[in-house]
Amino acid sequence: MTDRQRYGYYLLPSSYDPPLGFGGLDVYLAEPDPERYFDAATALFTVVEEDYTDQIEIGHPFSQASQRYRVGFGRYYLLAHNGDLVEGLCLGGELHVEQHPNYTHCHLSSPAPLFDIEEDGGLIADLDVEIEAELARLRAEWPHGDDAFNRRLASLDPMTLLAASLNLLEGYLHEHLLAAAPDDVLSERSAVHRAIHTLRRAGQWPEPTPTLRQLMLHA
Repeated sequence: MTDRQRYGYYLLPSSYDPPLGFGGLDVYLAEPDPERYFDAATALFTVVEEDYTDQIEIGHPFSQASQRYRVGFGRYYLLAHNGDLVEGLCLGGELHVEQHPNYTHCHLSSPAPLFDIEEDGGLIADLDVEIEAELARLRAEWPHGDDAFNRRLASLDPMTLLAASLNLLEGYLHEHLLAAAPDDVLSERSAVHRAIHTLRRAGQWPEPTPTLRQLMLHA
């Protein structure tokens, strides 16, 4: 058993300086083993098929020797045999699932950083909430049905979606600076500004920065 398998899952280090999220995710699903730090039992991802978006639950053994999935925007969940839960956020990418005799390996990759909800703290939790709220508003204006809306969302470049989402959160925090505890809002705004600065430094911040409304309704 390798060190990564013994841990149960492994978040690859960020390629950004300073770090922003993580560079990928490896999950090792297996039968119960008390020696594993996180005894991963199942993993849940949002996957995009040609005509619909669905959630797939993966365990060991897996039904196929190897499979690739397109992953859409949303949270992913890792559940241990003892009930412990890990939540993360993916803005779109690819999931490769491969079965081995003693474990099933899931590798999630994305052009954009992956985020651990607990480790990345308030920034990602707020980002997720604001994206979902804005998408709900846009979905109400969408005239072509939920499946077409989901396909449009899944077609967005993950890095562009990240930039639009950070821009959305920055605007929200600016508007609500006086409506909440100032220290909390200032801390969150600083985290957003650091993330934007990191992407600018890496040459990955689009100018002008699109809004989610532009990406979804005017593409």
